[in-house]
Order: sequence, then structure tokens, then C-alpha cells
Amino acid sequence: MKISQVMVKNVVRVNHDDTISKALELMGKNCVHQVAVVEDDLFLGMASIKDILNSRCNPTDTVSDVMKKIATLREEQDLDDAISTLLRTGYRALPVVDVNELKGIVSETDLIKRIEFLMEINVDHFAADVAVVNESDSVSKALSLMRGKNISRVVVTDSKNNVKGCVDSVSLISLLSQPTGSVRPASYTEVEKESLANFAVRDYMRRTCVMERANFSLKDAIKNLQKFEEIVLVDKNWLFGIITPKDVLELRDYEELPLQVSHYQSIGKFDATRVNEKLASFVKKLQKMDDVQKMFVYFDTVNQNGKTHYFSRARLIAGDKIFIAHADAWGLDAAVQDLEDNLEKQFAKVHGKKIKGSRAAYRKIKEK
Repeated sequence: MKISQVMVKNVVRVNHDDTISKALELMGKNCVHQVAVVEDDLFLGMASIKDILNSRCNPTDTVSDVMKKIATLREEQDLDDAISTLLRTGYRALPVVDVNELKGIVSETDLIKRIEFLMEINVDHFAADVAVVNESDSVSKALSLMRGKNISRVVVTDSKNNVKGCVDSVSLISLLSQPTGSVRPASYTEVEKESLANFAVRDYMRRTCVMERANFSLKDAIKNLQKFEEIVLVDKNWLFGIITPKDVLELRDYEELPLQVSHYQSIGKFDATRVNEKLASFVKKLQKMDDVQKMFVYFDTVNQNGKTHYFSRARLIAGDKIFIAHADAWGLDAAVQDLEDNLEKQFAKVHGKKIKGSRAAYRKIKEK
């Protein structure tokens, strides 16, 4: 199937000289996380709410100040090309362009509706840390949690740990897009401060899908993800994990290469090549100890006070076990090494021995 058969032609767009406030208003109205930036229908880039929140900008600034040039798709490409590019870049949707003319857009949801899964996926492979706030908590706490963990959503629960919904940047746009007034401070990088402390999460959360771990099926998950942005997995009133369309796309096929790294675009081509070689070597070491089926690694960056903060997370599937690791550091090499160290500790705990040739093993030898 070709991209032209699944793409959405009616793309939410803004002109390059429109204000950020207008872009946010359109995102909120259409419930999307990004808008295409154009000039006379020619595609220039994408402006996402995440980029806006991570930048030092005002609502009256223009979208050209925050837009990014990203990978694009062509109408004649296959769906596999779209999936591969989407996972590599880390975006939720990618524009379809023909000689700089914007033709449409393809999202994660568009793709999971049409791809074929060759096997039923183990629900435990979706296990991940779930960021949670209480429905009575403030919006500032939710935003602070999202920024601190570099995540796009948090689950909202009541006092009995029942899932009530989710809150994300899009559901908070009505607060973030105001150009003046006491609701929003001067720059988006400070939205989680005291000015939002009086707004409760319950007033801004949206609906989400809750599925019991014991009753999970991939078919039902795909069906639900066409209506909801995520699925919250619960196990007897215990929050087990969260599933997004990107998770489903990542796990669609174990026959591919064991290492899959997403969002390389954020760290640059040269660093991406270097990091890929380092992680590939690490995976080979792991394969000597267990049947490593897949290792998914995601990178992202946030510029703070002129410095680059690197975030990374990994999901490693080995045999019937899954390992989840997170790392963040002010240097790329440090973030990669912390990620490997975290995974190695978990691996060593399960197998009862260190990974040969690892940094931790080297430290142990050196100490002797």
C-alpha cells in the first residue's frame, strides 16, 4: 500500500509569519500536537507544541522562530518507508511533500490501522514507567513532571488509584496560548511555575482508554488507539504500563535488526553514527548472555540556558523478559553510557553475572 492511500489531505497549517498563539489555538481546536508551516502553500517545516514549550518564546513571536525542518515523505512511497522514517525521527506525524508542495500528512494512527501484524504481541513488552498525578494536583505539577521526565503525557488518578484520564500539552493549550495576563508567564519555558499552581488537573484532563492486562489483545489495542491517544494498562487496580501508537509500530516485527534507534535527527548525523556503533557493540555483548530479540532506543534533546540536555530511554526484549532504562545527562556520551549501565545492572541481576567487556566489569577488574 502506498502513502497516497492513507495520508490525510486536510493538513492543519499556519503561515510562516503567523504568531505562536495562533498555532497553539489551531492545535487545541484540532487536537493535534503539531502544525505544518507554509508560505504560499510551499512546505517550510513543522512547529510542534513540544518545541514551543522547550523554547524561550512569547505567544506574539512568529512560528518561523520555533519551526523545524524535518524529514518528509512522498506519495509513491510504501507504508514501511513511512513507519521507518516516523520511528527514526520520533515525530507523531510526517508531512507528505511533492517538490516542496504540501500534499498531506501521515500519522502513527493512520499507519497502525493499515499495517499487518504477523504475531500477537506480549503485553508485558509494553511495560513502562507510568508518570502519575492526582486529579486534585495542580497543572504546574503535571507540567513540571512532563518536563522533568521529558514525556508528553501523565496519567491522572483519584485518591483510590482509579484512572480518571490523561493530561498533556494539548489539553493545556487554553492556558499556554494566552498572549497576556496572569495565567501564563513571559516565556513558555516557565509555564509550570506559580502562575499555574491554582489550576487543578481535573479541569484540563482528557479521556483515555483503560484496558485490563489480563484481557489484553493486540487487535483490541489497535482498535482503541484509533479513538484514544494512548491505552493505560491496569492489573487489579495497579498501573502496569502505557501503550501509544509508536509502541505498537516499534513492536510490529521482530524479524528486523535487533537494534532500533529513534529520533536520531535530534542529535545530528555524525553523532548518530557514532552512537549507533556504540549501542550495536553493546547489543552484541548482551546477545552472548541471552536471546536479545529487540532493543529500542529513543533520544531527544532540550536546550536549556545555552546548554543541551540529552534524554534517552530504552526497551530491551530478551527471551521472555523485558528491561526498561532511562537516562539523562548534559553530554551525549554520558547519556549513552548511563543508559548502558542501567541496562547492564538489570541484566546482571537476572543472569547473576556481569556482562563481559562492560564498563562495570572493567571497574571491578581495576579495583582488584
